[in-house]
Amino acid sequence: MLAKEYFAALQQALAKSPSCSQQVNFDARTEYIGVVRGTLIFEDESILHFTEYVNTEHQIQRLKYRYQYQRADGVTIFRYDNAPHHKSVSTFPHHKHIGAGGQPVESTAPELQDVLDEIISLILTQISKEQTSE
Repeated sequence: MLAKEYFAALQQALAKSPSCSQQVNFDARTEYIGVVRGTLIFEDESILHFTEYVNTEHQIQRLKYRYQYQRADGVTIFRYDNAPHHKSVSTFPHHKHIGAGGQPVESTAPELQDVLDEIISLILTQISKEQTSE
């Protein structure tokens, strides 16, 4: 798969996303290597910032990734990344931070669609809580 084909698949997934606003940049560095950076703003004004550095030559490899989901006021809800600085986590280098300043926990390497599904679930749970408290 070429990097531009991977980017096209991401664009299709993002087109189905319930975000209200999107800013996404695709940068093909070579035929198979590229970077995608984006910001999605959802109806509740929460924000997902993400970056993927991918190599698609033999299989899709996200060499570096970061998916940071935060409230409108900038407080982190969760962040997935594979920065190699938490060697004590059994899934090293893959890990997830929960909350602002949260200690890293075990995590597999999610795909963007997995992160979007998690965000949608969190938003729907919050809406449900608000409706039952009325």
